[in-house]
Amino acid sequence: MKQCSYCGRDNHDEVDYCFECGSQFRPKSSPIPDTQSIVAVGTSPTLVEASASEPLWSARDAWKCLGMFLVFEFVMNFTSGAIGVVIPGFRHLWRSGTGHFGFSLLYYAGYILISLYFARTQSLPSFLKAFGLIGSPISYIWFEVVVTLAIRVTGHLVISAGWSRGVSTISLWGFARSFGLERYLYLAPALMAPFGEELYMRGFLYRAFRGSYSVAVSTLLILGITAVTHWNQFHHSWIAVVDISALTMLQCFLRERTGNLWDCILCHLVFNATGAFASLPLR
Repeated sequence: MKQCSYCGRDNHDEVDYCFECGSQFRPKSSPIPDTQSIVAVGTSPTLVEASASEPLWSARDAWKCLGMFLVFEFVMNFTSGAIGVVIPGFRHLWRSGTGHFGFSLLYYAGYILISLYFARTQSLPSFLKAFGLIGSPISYIWFEVVVTLAIRVTGHLVISAGWSRGVSTISLWGFARSFGLERYLYLAPALMAPFGEELYMRGFLYRAFRGSYSVAVSTLLILGITAVTHWNQFHHSWIAVVDISALTMLQCFLRERTGNLWDCILCHLVFNATGAFASLPLR
């Protein structure tokens, strides 16, 4: 256990941030160098910058990033709508498996690049560490898989019993109604989502909120963002609200507890994969 020097909370040795206040722990083996001493002996200023700790994010970074997400969405929707007016066949491409796959890649790339801009990571090692991509999901792997499967199975049982209506996505709708390669092009974005969404949702936004807010407030904010991005499911099915909300809180808990984003990615991947393959017959 290691104690936070800011709030005094005891934390597990493997975490990089305090569970209570969100302060970042500095590695004991990598103290911050004395800038004046280094410069005095002629060391390049670049070394001083590279030796500094990872950037500490705040809620201000998260809110600015969300604002740029809205701008990006507006530009993409306006551009695609304008092209659709000029080129009628563009709308058909947009709804096809190839179009859905291609535009999903474009959206994920845009969101991730915006997040990286506000994250201010200057090297690959600093990016991997700040976003929680160092290490593997070992400590809680069975816990997260079992809980994720329980969430998915509970949702299917409720829908099968007729207590709530089911709701699909473009990926699953296309996967169920297409053939050959086309159906897997529809499905691919659902399997890419765990790697794309988690980078900016819990990799950056959650940690940025935790730089200013408590665990509960940060989790509620991420839950609100999730509700907006999954509004079609939230609007049509109460069990989808329960399932997705439970998964979101589980992922925030894991990000907080382990500091490892791979735990969140694994949960998301299991949830999406079981939704696609357990509920839809392969043809």
